[in-house]
Amino acid sequence: MKVVSVDQCLLSQWLSIAGSAVVAAMACLGSVERVLAFTPNEAELEMADLVRSHLSQGRPSMVIDPMLSVSARAKAKDMGTRDYIAHTDPDGYGPNKAVQIAGYKLPEWWPNELDSNFIESLAFGYNSV
Repeated sequence: MKVVSVDQCLLSQWLSIAGSAVVAAMACLGSVERVLAFTPNEAELEMADLVRSHLSQGRPSMVIDPMLSVSARAKAKDMGTRDYIAHTDPDGYGPNKAVQIAGYKLPEWWPNELDSNFIESLAFGYNSV
């Protein structure tokens, strides 16, 4: 089994698959190689610690999911590449659909529209977590 970096995988998918950049990036994410190659960075670890320890969050048992994390990185890269800041990408795909395309199973009772969002929060302009 070949283990590739997140950037190698996403770049190769963006260059080789036509259509939505997010859909192209997600095509690589469902593989075992993607999960094995994921290592949380310092900011991701800090954010996870804040969510687990903040009293108003009430999520002491939260864990970092590799598939969701790689999907979030792909979304951030796509927003930078295509110069937008929004839950729904320029092709009409929202966060719920993006992680489903990546192979992540959402609860059956969640909406299944292309632009649905029950999982993503966006913020920008900050120097730290």
